[in-house]
Amino acid sequence: AAIDEAESGRHSTAVVVQRYLREPLLLPGGRKFDIRLWVLVDPEFRFFIHRQGVCRTSSSKYDPESLEDTLGHITNHCVQERGADFAKFEAGNELFFAEFDQVLRSTCGMSLSDDVWPQLRCIVRAVAEAAHESLAPPPTRGGVRGAQLFGFDFMVDAGKKVHLLEVNGSPAIADTLRLRISTDMASLLLAALAADLAQGGEDSSARAPDFHSVASAAVQAAAGEFELVYDEPPPAAAPCFVNRDADGSTSLALAALLVRQHGFRQLPADTSPISAAAASIYLAAPRDTVPWAQLETGGLTIVNRIRGHELLTRKSKLARLLRDHPARPHPQTFVLVPEPLRRTSNPGLSRLQVDKRRALGADDEKERAALLAADAALPSAWIVKDAQGAKGDNIAVCASAAAAIDEAESGRHSTAVVVQRYLREPLLLPGGRKFDIRLWVLVDPEFRFFIHRQGVCRTSSSKYDPESLEDTLGHITNHCVQERGADFAKFEAGNELFFAEFDQVLRSTCGMSLSDDVWPQLRCIVRAVAEAAHESLAPPPTRGGVRGAQLFGFDFMVDAGKKVHLLEVNGSPAIADTLRLRISTDMASLLLAALAADLAQGGEDSSARAPDFHSVASAAVQAAAGEFELVYDEPPPAAAPCFVNRDADGSTSLALAALLVRQHGFRQLPADTSPISAAAASIYLAAPRDTVPWAQLETGGLTIVNRIRGHELLTRKSKLARLLRDHPARPHPQTFVLVPEPLRRTSNPGLSRLQVDKRRALGADDEKERAALLAADAALPSAWIVKDAQGAKGDNIAVCASAAAAIDEAE
Repeated sequence: AAIDEAESGRHSTAVVVQRYLREPLLLPGGRKFDIRLWVLVDPEFRFFIHRQGVCRTSSSKYDPESLEDTLGHITNHCVQERGADFAKFEAGNELFFAEFDQVLRSTCGMSLSDDVWPQLRCIVRAVAEAAHESLAPPPTRGGVRGAQLFGFDFMVDAGKKVHLLEVNGSPAIADTLRLRISTDMASLLLAALAADLAQGGEDSSARAPDFHSVASAAVQAAAGEFELVYDEPPPAAAPCFVNRDADGSTSLALAALLVRQHGFRQLPADTSPISAAAASIYLAAPRDTVPWAQLETGGLTIVNRIRGHELLTRKSKLARLLRDHPARPHPQTFVLVPEPLRRTSNPGLSRLQVDKRRALGADDEKERAALLAADAALPSAWIVKDAQGAKGDNIAVCASAAAAIDEAESGRHSTAVVVQRYLREPLLLPGGRKFDIRLWVLVDPEFRFFIHRQGVCRTSSSKYDPESLEDTLGHITNHCVQERGADFAKFEAGNELFFAEFDQVLRSTCGMSLSDDVWPQLRCIVRAVAEAAHESLAPPPTRGGVRGAQLFGFDFMVDAGKKVHLLEVNGSPAIADTLRLRISTDMASLLLAALAADLAQGGEDSSARAPDFHSVASAAVQAAAGEFELVYDEPPPAAAPCFVNRDADGSTSLALAALLVRQHGFRQLPADTSPISAAAASIYLAAPRDTVPWAQLETGGLTIVNRIRGHELLTRKSKLARLLRDHPARPHPQTFVLVPEPLRRTSNPGLSRLQVDKRRALGADDEKERAALLAADAALPSAWIVKDAQGAKGDNIAVCASAAAAIDEAE
């Protein structure tokens, strides 16, 4: 029957089905009751129960056979108030503890102090013990502590055993007790606050060893009628991490290592971003938007993302980054934008979107012309890929540039595409099969690039035929493509050759070796990418505590002339099963060494590091790098002054931004820089409709924002009118503020009591304003101009011949 009720359609959330206490202890007259106890949990996870509680009674006789009689069974006040006999036996159906004890002694042969109170204390303590690991706050660097008053509800059975029914997180306090409990609560919390401030307040991880016992004594002395029932020090600051990438084999391997080998505690994947700020490592899923702003509210955290990593992982951006590099590590590549993404005639586009599309069109025209010119100078096949594509999807090999342009406009591509000169003469394996090379590259929080010595050669199962461009199995070595073929894994397990085997093949059939001919080129190309990306991606010294680190998959191909070419960079690379443990182990060791080096320098404020920090840290990290080989190690750029411009449509802000860059040497941060990161900026230009993130900006140093707090006092016409109404200089024309009837209407369904009260007050003010306006017009007849109080751009303005006409316009 309980299951049927759960499925009755009356429940819009999960339901609990609890064994019913059929034989409760009853009051005289056979009436049920429950007990409400107020429990305060303070910032140190101490549990206090207030000695003043209440017994909440029913007005109807309890009948265990009449389950439909809610008034006899449910003691909740909201239910009991519906009954005709509410408050018939006790005022408000409440017995306070002194009265309740008398009833227990006179009719039940038991007492509150001897039989009930000890059980209440034990149950509250049991709850605290059970919740300790999950809820007790570890030492933190943040200055926010939690404390909460709970309502614990109990019932006593006929055998005199007490049972916990539920816990309420926002409990009302009985009128009679409200002042007593609130007074004790205020006193207790202020004592806890004073104890915390005496230890420095914000950095609870730096407290004296005896802090907890000393603070407990001070808090108990101020607790009034709150009785301490649980007082265990919060858990030691074990390092913890969040793994949001439940489907990622690399993240799962790394998570297992952090727990088993390094003593980390794993927080739930759905941990809120603010709570996750306490974690030392945050593993985001590939499609996640990393909550940088919230993570930066905590201490030092390493995130498995480099900010702006799309510069490497988006094929179009990588092409532009490496296009003019002297080493030419990348095949000649052009970026085309399909016509639907350039079309400016779409209805609903804003002016800014139209301008952006026009700019895309102009760039696209130049790219197409350059592509056709390159093909005319050196005719070639071209490979077309989605700029953001993955897993071998939407790849086509075309015989000419014109065919590549046709493919870009075929309708199969919903993003920009890259058109890359195809390597028609690749180095081939025995049997004439193509291969590419996957190298795992780790970029650590200091923008050091490491390449792992264990890589893999990914092979095709079909013979390569340069004239048969439609044969994807012969041309595309991507695993997701090769797995579709009937011969997958026919020549190598999983179509993979690991580096030791690959080296043997190179030596025996190609007259070259991995160590002498390929590895040096791989190192040079990775270094070239790091150099090209350094200015854009290397993190400047910051005051925030979040650092980015990321494992990339660099994919290469070797041509018949033994030259290595970089094809693309993958931002969420899978690791071959055979190598996953080795690479994950080295990755964990390296990142923890980087974390330790950073913490040794204070962690959060990287701008305050010792001058030799980078070189000292590099040595420590290299020592822990295992098979990761360091190939690039240049200190991040100096902290040039920077600014954020969120007002992309504002001509004044754009002019100011240009001046800051050209004349004053400022560096412009991206407009979508998180508020916490923006706290490092010296100037923050908000857009007109922005809500300025004052709280987050204040976590940094000195920042000037293009807003005065409370500027609406001047910019909102109604507030300006009231501000200047009685000024002796009369600088403002006589102005009145009217509120249209829909905004004063109190009969709207769904309005809260507070909203109704506000609307009544608005109505009273409006009545006075209308009377004053009519009087002013009678005294000096005039035309009147009507404007929206928050209007702009001349919208909704009307000039009226009289005050009466102005009132009609307002309505």
